[in-house]
Amino acid sequence: VRVFSDSLNSVLAIRERIFKWINATKTGMTIYLGDDGLIKNQDYIMNIVNLILYSGAYIEFYHVKGHVKVDDISSLAHAKEVFKSSNKIIDVEDELVRLLANANNQVDRYLNTMIGLYLNDNSHNHLDVPVSYEYNENFDLESYRKLVNNKDKKGN
Repeated sequence: VRVFSDSLNSVLAIRERIFKWINATKTGMTIYLGDDGLIKNQDYIMNIVNLILYSGAYIEFYHVKGHVKVDDISSLAHAKEVFKSSNKIIDVEDELVRLLANANNQVDRYLNTMIGLYLNDNSHNHLDVPVSYEYNENFDLESYRKLVNNKDKKGN
């Protein structure tokens, strides 16, 4: 499975930073991953990490530039450079960048609509979390690493 997101912080947290966080947590250190302090949204990150680990699905995470003007050559060129840089890829086809930008724009429009509907619906609790996991010292870091760091495998 390949997941594309315009949230660089989320991609890096799930794809790379989680390993540093888990290893340091096991030693009792306070974890700082950015200039502004502690990891934000740890509960959401751990829910995603645990879902991946417990499902056993091989997943590749890629960052894509958000808010790309697909009819603007310079905007697409910038999106291509961001994609290559944030994913440590040497090159990517222009048409793939255009397709990813279009898809990301569609997702943004859909989510804006759905969030607006959700916020205007008072029949639910806005603090509901459908799935939640607790971190514990038995977290299988190596199994998780194999699931998310699998770019060299074929057919996943």
